[in-house]
Amino acid sequence: MGWYQRVFVDTGRAPAVWMLIGFLVTFAVTRGITRRIHAKAAEESPRPGSQRGELSDIYIGGVLCGSGEIVVIENALGVRITDFRDDV
Repeated sequence: MGWYQRVFVDTGRAPAVWMLIGFLVTFAVTRGITRRIHAKAAEESPRPGSQRGELSDIYIGGVLCGSGEIVVIENALGVRITDFRDDV
């Protein structure tokens, strides 16, 4: 480990190197988890009993705000809002 001492510790770069390593590891783990979540969501229906094209209720903060249609665009799930409640 003489090269580590000579290149990083003696020049004062060790904290920056460990910060860079921590950032890269955190980024890689977060990216991997996100990709797995998106892959799983693309395979499954958005919730049990719902089908694409079926109207679903839209809740924001636990309050029913309207309804929408479940759509798939380029392997991504989404909701096309078709109706808003006026009395919210």
